[in-house]
Amino acid sequence: RLTYKGGSSQPPLGGDGSVVIECCTKYNARPSLRMLLAESDYARLHAVLRKQIGVPTQPADARANLPATFAMVSGALHCAQRGGLPAPGWSAFDPEREFHRQGLNNPNSNWRVTRLNESFELCGTYPKLLVVPRSIDDADLKLAASFRSGRRFPVLSWKDPYGLSSICRCSQPLVGVAKHRSKQDEELLQAICDTNPFVERLQIIDARPRMNAEVNAAKGKGYEHQTQYPNTKLTFAGIENIHVMRASLRSLLAILQPRAYSTSKEDDAFLVDLDKSGWMDHVRKVLRTAAQVVHMISVERSSVL
Repeated sequence: RLTYKGGSSQPPLGGDGSVVIECCTKYNARPSLRMLLAESDYARLHAVLRKQIGVPTQPADARANLPATFAMVSGALHCAQRGGLPAPGWSAFDPEREFHRQGLNNPNSNWRVTRLNESFELCGTYPKLLVVPRSIDDADLKLAASFRSGRRFPVLSWKDPYGLSSICRCSQPLVGVAKHRSKQDEELLQAICDTNPFVERLQIIDARPRMNAEVNAAKGKGYEHQTQYPNTKLTFAGIENIHVMRASLRSLLAILQPRAYSTSKEDDAFLVDLDKSGWMDHVRKVLRTAAQVVHMISVERSSVL
């Protein structure tokens, strides 16, 4: 929130006015940080922030500069501390340190770190430490986990370091054809949506084709229905399951075996076999979905599940 000295939303006529910058964790909340800057200083600060936040267009831009990323800098620091030797595998990544870097354990953050899965009893395929919305307690998380396949309930995977957009992951809900409901699971998705007040809906990207999701619903699983999860938008990406992917990969590897193509007809046969393998279509769908998610979080500033 930006105001000029005296409470006006417009700059003063003539002279170099003062600018008040207030940082609020959500709409209509009291500011958690207030700064008073000269208007000229604000212009420079605004230019730097835009450079950091903007979508990169050049390799040297802030968000595309690989050597300056946290992973590269942190790895170099670990090596320097060990006299140039790489850190042992289990200590190369400290999740608590990483969560602290992201500001997720800040009392003003909409997220918190839970140790609910520290012994892997809640979900054997999730890590010990998980990041969840601050408004949901551990008791409700346990109930929400029981409504997800493999107990993989929605947890944070990535958060925009300069904004409120986020990417969460989970498995399919156990709604079935009878459209069973879980109050705790619905509240958890709403809490994820509430962490980003700039958008009204949580974008749900279901990687499967819709037909596969309908078949799974007949087996007691399924997908999120908007009548049960009102502030969401569900999109099916149409990516086939792992079994179809493996069969396609085997076909691709078979046609890549060394052979001599002496005629244009044989060259055409290779392209036909490549098309029949379906591999290029799978790659296209994965890249298209990835680009769709990037657009949602970087341009629309949405949060994605």
